[in-house]
Amino acid sequence: EVSEENFRFAIMNRWGQEIWGTTNLNEGWNGAVEGSGYYASPGSYGYFLRYVNKITGEVVQTSGSILLIR
Repeated sequence: EVSEENFRFAIMNRWGQEIWGTTNLNEGWNGAVEGSGYYASPGSYGYFLRYVNKITGEVVQTSGSILLIR
């Protein structure tokens, strides 16, 4: 189980700049570039995810890449 405490999910462009982020566990990325009024181009994007495991109390951090398609 994931706790909202210390939760962070972010999407980065190919240069490592954050283009979208949230601390809301129930919010997902819809492909929009935050604050720009447009959607990201199809391609590869990095992500960062941090959360607290409710069962163990462990802070988990992971990162990787996703492929945005339309």
